[in-house]
Amino acid sequence: MNNRAKGPLMVMIRAKIKGVRSDINFSLAPSRHILVTLFLISQHLSRLIISPGAQPEKEAAGDCFPMPVYGLNAILQMAVTSSLLLIMASLGVGSVDLPKPTLSMDPPSSIILPGEEFSLTCHFPFTDCHGDFYRNEELSKGTFFGKNHTAVIHIRQETTWKGLESYNCKYRKYFSDTRTWLRSEFSEPVQFTVTGELPKPTVSMEPASGVVTVGERVRIKCSATYPSHISRLYRTHHQTPIDTQNVSGSDWSVNFTITDADTNDSGQYNCTSERTVSGTAYVSPPSDSLDLTVKDTLPVPHITVEPPSGVVGRGVPFRLKCTGSILRSGGRFNFYRDGEGEWAVDVHGFVQSASCTINGMNTTGTVNYTCGYARIVKETVYPSPRSDPVQVTVTGDNVIDHVSEIRLCLLVFVLVGIGIILGIEFNQCKSKKDVDGCVVNERCAEVTGNEETAV
Repeated sequence: MNNRAKGPLMVMIRAKIKGVRSDINFSLAPSRHILVTLFLISQHLSRLIISPGAQPEKEAAGDCFPMPVYGLNAILQMAVTSSLLLIMASLGVGSVDLPKPTLSMDPPSSIILPGEEFSLTCHFPFTDCHGDFYRNEELSKGTFFGKNHTAVIHIRQETTWKGLESYNCKYRKYFSDTRTWLRSEFSEPVQFTVTGELPKPTVSMEPASGVVTVGERVRIKCSATYPSHISRLYRTHHQTPIDTQNVSGSDWSVNFTITDADTNDSGQYNCTSERTVSGTAYVSPPSDSLDLTVKDTLPVPHITVEPPSGVVGRGVPFRLKCTGSILRSGGRFNFYRDGEGEWAVDVHGFVQSASCTINGMNTTGTVNYTCGYARIVKETVYPSPRSDPVQVTVTGDNVIDHVSEIRLCLLVFVLVGIGIILGIEFNQCKSKKDVDGCVVNERCAEVTGNEETAV
């Protein structure tokens, strides 16, 4: 044989064992891999010696190599297997590896608290395998049998040790047809840190700018990076939390709400998370701080007049509308004539505008109207600036706008129609008399008209 090749050669043998197709690797010297091929051929020849209909002998149960019942088929297979093992040992053959398993952690995490429970699952492509778990490269808690492609181990973390932990697994399977155990290589490790301190949470604010006006709502969201039981909100430089909330099992975030913010709520905010394990509370460091600024200067309101032209006749009503922003805590709208306070409209809850109807003015000329509003937050009144003015011109003529003209025409038309109907009914009643000469009002009725006043 040619011995010039010095490096090892990995010979891939595709074996179909109990209906599972798998790649089994043999590490051989490059000049000797032909012996493995000869061994596989001898395996097939040993089975051909026995008649195709022969049944394999039963074998005793055992965890390692079972003791065979000395049938011809078993003797031949054991002889061939023993020969292979001797040849592999003499040739320096390495291990026979099954496919590499995978290891997962539940719940997945990069840190574990002392005394906390978790589980590790070793996944492999075969059934009826034995899984071995290794902690920091040492066998941990023996072997676990996996009937359905997995082996699971449940662990309670030690309370006296902190630092980096590393787990991996491998598995082995017994193949009865060849009377051999095959083993896999190690899985990729699962690593985490055992610590007595939760990781720092993150904090966010809505609105993101952190700037609001008095009476507005602010939402501060505290998000833990590790499952926690309690979340607390702090004002910077305050030792006592201003709010504490429990965290649900499925959600790692908590929303803290400042319903009616006022100027006293301005400042920096941060939060912490807390988890209790086996009676011991573990608290995270404070999150980064966010700034909240509450301004007491409200947006400028806007005033409009109906009719939009602002021109009305003497004694004709018109309407003013002020648009501002009253929030949940309520407030007041104010209307001003030529800069002087005239009318106030108190409102409750979220209100965006208020209207005021002026029944009519008897003097002619031009008048300027403005408006403002105020929010009442925690019993403190915060007024807005005045709106820009709107002009209303009162003329000497009894100018009637287009809507009033339409209403007047409809009223005249209705009155004329009623008069025609009454005339017809009167003629019908006049022609009917009883024996005594009395008029019988069979279809006649007293009609009372209510005059509708346009406002």
